[in-house]
Formats: sequence, C-alpha cells, structure tokens
Amino acid sequence: MTKAFVDRVNELEFLERLYREPRCNVVFLVGRRGVGKTELIVRFLREKPYVYMVCDLTSSSANLVKLSCMMAEFFDDPGFCDISFKDWIDVFVEFLEWKGDEKVVVVFDDFENLLQVDSRILSTFARLYRDYLSKRNDLMLVFCVSCHEGGLEKAFGGAYTLRVGELGFRDVWKFLSGYSFGEVIYVWSCVGGVPRYLKLFDTSLSFYDNVMRLFLVREGLLYREGDYLLFRYFCDVRNFILVLEALSMGFCRIVDIANFCGLDKALVSRCVDRLVELGLVGFDYRVLEGSPRRRFYFIRDWFLRFWFRFVLPYRDLIEVGEGDRVLEVIRVGIDDFVEFAFNFLVRDFIRSPGVLPFRVAKVGSYWWHTSSGERLSVDFVAFDEELENFVVGDVFWRVLNEKETRHKIWDLEDRIERSKLRKRNHYLCIVAREIRGKDRLRDDYPDVLFFDYVDFKKFYWG
Repeated sequence: MTKAFVDRVNELEFLERLYREPRCNVVFLVGRRGVGKTELIVRFLREKPYVYMVCDLTSSSANLVKLSCMMAEFFDDPGFCDISFKDWIDVFVEFLEWKGDEKVVVVFDDFENLLQVDSRILSTFARLYRDYLSKRNDLMLVFCVSCHEGGLEKAFGGAYTLRVGELGFRDVWKFLSGYSFGEVIYVWSCVGGVPRYLKLFDTSLSFYDNVMRLFLVREGLLYREGDYLLFRYFCDVRNFILVLEALSMGFCRIVDIANFCGLDKALVSRCVDRLVELGLVGFDYRVLEGSPRRRFYFIRDWFLRFWFRFVLPYRDLIEVGEGDRVLEVIRVGIDDFVEFAFNFLVRDFIRSPGVLPFRVAKVGSYWWHTSSGERLSVDFVAFDEELENFVVGDVFWRVLNEKETRHKIWDLEDRIERSKLRKRNHYLCIVAREIRGKDRLRDDYPDVLFFDYVDFKKFYWG
C-alpha cells in the first residue's frame, strides 16, 4: 500500500456491496477532518460513472448551480448547466431524464456546509428520495460529513452510516517507516492515526524538527489546525474551547471543569457529552465497578490533546517567531505527555488475543482506598469473563534498568497486597519503553509479565 491510502479494505468492500445492490442506496460517510473520507471515495469511484461535488459555505442556490455544472461535466454538455433549475428536486429529475441506464454515484463532500446554509436541505433530499429515487436502481447517493448529526439516516428511511475512524497503530508506521519505534510513538501520541497529519511528517527530519516546522511557526500546516477542526464541528465554539482547555490542564470531573471555566455545571455536562459523542473526548472509570458511574474525562483526540497542551497556550511566542522556546517546553514535558497515550496503546495490546495467558474480557483503570484511607492505584487491570484470572500492571514511558524494574515489581506487589485483588488469581505486569535485562527478569519472576518495545514491534509490525 502507498502512503496515500492505507487500510480501508473493509470500508471499500462495504461501499462496493451497496453499489452492486439493485436499489438506490444512500450512505452517510462520517469521520473527523483529515481521516481520509475523500481518499476513500476517490478510490471507490474508480471505473464508475459519478458526479462529485464539494459543498461550499455560500448559499443553497450557489451550491445548486455548482451541482448543475458538475452534472454538465458528467454529460460533457454545457447545455445542462444553462437550464434554470428551480430547486434540488428539479435538477435531479432532469438529471435522471438525461442519464442512460448505467448506475451513477452522486457524492456530496463536506455536506455539513450545505446543512449549515440551508436548514431545509435534509427534508428536501428526503422528499427527493421518497418521491423519485427510492424505487430506482440506477443511482447511489453518498454524503460525506465530519460529524454525525442525529436523524441524518432516518430522514431517508433506511440510509446507511459508514464511520471512517483513525488508522490503528499497526498502520501508522506505514507513513513513518523511516522512524524508530520510539519516534513512531511520539508522532502517534501527537497526531493519532489521522492520515492527513501523518503524511506531513518528513522522516528524514527528527521528530522535534517536524514539530517545529508543522506546529511552532505561523506558516506551519498544523499551527491553526485546531481552530479549523473546532469551527468545523461547532458554530458557537467558545464554551467547547474552555472545556477542552480545562481538560488539557488535568481537570477531569464535570464539577472541576465547570469551576475552572466559570460555567454552569449542566452546560459543561452538555458540552462534554457532545465532545464524547464526536470522539474528541473520552472517559475513564474504575473498571471493576461494572458501570461507569464516576467518569474521569480526558481529551481522546490525540492531535487536539497536543494542540491544547503545547500550541494554544504559547501562541504569543509562536506569533513573534519564538517557537524555539516552545520547543524547549515540549522537550521537557513530552515523555510525561506521551506516557498517558502509551497507556491506551498498552491496553489495546493487552486486549489482543494471545498476549496474555487467558482471553481478556475487559481492561481498564483501577484504584482503591486502603483501610487507613490511603488512595492507591495501578495503571491497568485486565480480567477474563468469569473474573477468575487477572493481570495487574504499571506502564512507564522510560528505559528501566534491571534494578529499577525489580523495585517496580516490589512496589506493585506491595500495593496489590493492600487491595482486594490479593485474593484473586493474578499476574503482575510491567510495561516500559525498554526493559534492560528482560530475559533474566523473566527467568527470575516466572509469574510476572514483561513487555517493551521489542514485544510491541513484533506484535504490530512482525
């Protein structure tokens, strides 16, 4: 596979199957900015008759004229564009009269722009589908949107929604094949699995040189990306920025976020719920509680997490050309920043079949209070469906020598002895960027699991 298109086999097969069905299927292609929706559509449209249109933030009438011009190009006849169409239904009715028997795919990219300038457009398309398209088999409609709005597919009475997510870590290295495992982790922790961002990294340069040229200069391609992304999602962006700023500073409960922002708790709760729905924010909870009653929120979109931590607070310096000072801040804080994201990669790794001695049903955070009131925690607990086998582990984004690792094991054992897990059948687990003397440690501690970059490279990249 090339750098331009990676790991969308299932999505392509899904679209191809819908295209082959003898009916007019409607598909909403949903995914955040930069995730590769357009690249997926371009690949799908190969060797198919199609009309492709990018919706503009102008007006409904201007977009209608643009569609008629795209259809004129399809027919290679400018006369189609000269027709005065009164509405969207009119242009489609005329298009159906002009076209032949072949099945045509009509794509509306950036459809949220049209939704924004015409509040009635969804009901218009629903009526078009109900009255003219639902019984046809020679058309397929695809709407690409950055965020999922409730009721989009319902308006068409059975439309499909295909969510295009970020690439998994296994595929990230395909964009960064010139980098070491550690450098790939750094990049992934800063931009996630978003193809548009990954393609911007030049692996002939160091990670820090790439951060400087992409984030820390005014003309950097990712310097203002956070603004573009948020304004794509929200019309009234102020409250969402405040909430994300609070999360980036470590405030993780609704009440603490509300106090920091100076906003009503109910308003903050609604903002956070919307951010969770969009996949920009996630939440953690004590995994053995069963239901996540007490949620602790964090920025789940790794790009926004980096942007709010290291770019937005230092704009004054970047604007006057002192991005090198910000880079020094990043150098000092990057390992602690990366360790948080590395925890989630570890959970994905631990959850995978064959990694642990049993099949994992759930993995997540765990903390408890001792009889004296002391709060203790571990980075993760994994267990099987029957709650008979457990793995309890700590994660470190650093190099551990043999002596340090032995101390980490003793410390973990001490904490477990002061928890309810001591009565369970459990393994201990130490995960680090690198564990020196790992083979000897495995011989000395047969009931302790050790994983580092060697194991991750073998698992993800073979």
